[in-house]
Amino acid sequence: MQRVWIELDEVTSTMDVIRDYVRDGYPLGTVVLASVQTGGRGRRGAVWANAGTACLMSFLLPVSPELPLEAVPLLAGVAAFDAAATVSGEVGLAIKFPNDVLLHGEKVAGVLVEQWDVFGSAVYVVGVGINVAEPPALADGGAAGALVPDASAALPRQVAGHVIATVDSYLERRTLTADLLDAWNARHAGGYWRTHPTFGNVSVVRLAGLGHVVVTLPDGSSRSVSASGLMMDGIVR
Repeated sequence: MQRVWIELDEVTSTMDVIRDYVRDGYPLGTVVLASVQTGGRGRRGAVWANAGTACLMSFLLPVSPELPLEAVPLLAGVAAFDAAATVSGEVGLAIKFPNDVLLHGEKVAGVLVEQWDVFGSAVYVVGVGINVAEPPALADGGAAGALVPDASAALPRQVAGHVIATVDSYLERRTLTADLLDAWNARHAGGYWRTHPTFGNVSVVRLAGLGHVVVTLPDGSSRSVSASGLMMDGIVR
């Protein structure tokens, strides 16, 4: 896929901006990268806060049987992890279900996936935010981190380039789903709890397949549950 890069200083949301560019005739390979977002959003209506130096980007992916919706957040999470690792190294870096990236327990990257209809064709719109330096202060008191204490002006573009390179490399694989599940599990770190509507607090162990998660129940037993019971990652417009 040929990529077209659009780099902007300040936008409301890169996901909203890329929609406008595509409607104006820009190709599927368009990538929007911004320095600041004033209205960035995360999963479940959360606000994505950014400060200092951040990689704030959105890109498009085709909807196809080879790339189901359940795979896209995982792909973006793995790509964000690998891009972050090029800056901070892998020590202390981990994916937390479904696609947050943590560094020493603090969130440094997040992903949002939406499915849009553009001129009669369905596309995935993927938003990725990575705190490169100077973590934001969160209004809810949550912990946020950054990859490095001091930033270089070139870093966000380099980080974004690594995200796209990783995504494109997976899209070329015939064993995309199997490779992606292996990659996500290798980068995942447990030790945290999620609330399941039936089983209560469960600990995420690993992915058992697209849409299926192996968890540890409160009584210590393990079972595979639907990922949709733990999160809702994709929304359809």
